[in-house]
Amino acid sequence: MPIHFHKHLQKTRFLDPNRNYQDGSQTTEIRVDPLTGRTARILNFPVRVPPKPDLTPLVDASLQMGCPFCPEVVEKSTPKFPPDLVPEGRIKVGEALVFPNMFPYDTFSSVGIFSAQHYVPLLDFDEELLVNGFQACTEFFRQVQSQYAAYGSLNWNYMPQSGGSLVHPHIQVIAGDIPTNYQREALEAGVRYQRENGSIFWADLLRKEQETGERYIGSTGTVHWLASFAPLGFTDLMALFPGRNSLVELTRPELADFARGLRRVFAYFDGKGFWNFNLSVFSGLPGDESFWVHARIVPRFASVPLNTSDMRYAEVLHHETLTTLKPEEVCKELRGMLE
Repeated sequence: MPIHFHKHLQKTRFLDPNRNYQDGSQTTEIRVDPLTGRTARILNFPVRVPPKPDLTPLVDASLQMGCPFCPEVVEKSTPKFPPDLVPEGRIKVGEALVFPNMFPYDTFSSVGIFSAQHYVPLLDFDEELLVNGFQACTEFFRQVQSQYAAYGSLNWNYMPQSGGSLVHPHIQVIAGDIPTNYQREALEAGVRYQRENGSIFWADLLRKEQETGERYIGSTGTVHWLASFAPLGFTDLMALFPGRNSLVELTRPELADFARGLRRVFAYFDGKGFWNFNLSVFSGLPGDESFWVHARIVPRFASVPLNTSDMRYAEVLHHETLTTLKPEEVCKELRGMLE
């Protein structure tokens, strides 16, 4: 069946103590992802993101613990690839450096350092820094893909609340013959959609979002940005690379288009008080036209006053996202920043 944006409004009644126990109600909105069928819930619930703290003590503490990615030790503290995979041992593009992950997530697992600088604030990531990092990572994936048919992804945990174990900005590449759960669901659903509709889901999604204008943010060159209809996090922004099935197909100009949009997303996050995020760029296999390379980026935070995590039983055990932000409102706020 063609793309539909299904919403279910669930109304809950109660006697409201704030209105002298008169009848009251709240509505929960349950949204169904048009590709995977995964549901997300938008709540009427007050969430306060705390103001960005002074990060100096955190950065100082991370340096005192020792950082294996800083320039004075990185050559001695990080491993090298076997010569049959990467003859030079490591991949270097500008300041970016990619090397094997000694604690791998899959058959092929690497770490990419963006910069020699230990801490890079969100607003200080310039386009060249990002592009060099992404290019070095895609070059590693290209080396893998030249020898093995592998599913892959680029994955970035920025700062501690995202699960990042080191402050020094770095990104991970994982690749292997078993896709992650999200990749598998998206790949299988994309094939099914193409078989049933005779068209590509991602092209139809982009066209429909552009037509409605509710969640289409805009484009930075070849890359298109959306606020995801059924978000995977508190805010979930998606970048689409039209017609690109695998990371190996991405060119430096396309990575520059992505970096340019990402810098605007970082500015939006910073303005909202977010200083942690998770980012993944998902790859299919070369030639699989039912899948488009796409990125999803979700900010992470702990809400006040109890430093409450943004991950709860719903996300961890039910794989169900809870958020209080409507994607349409996020889209309106971000749209002007891409122009």
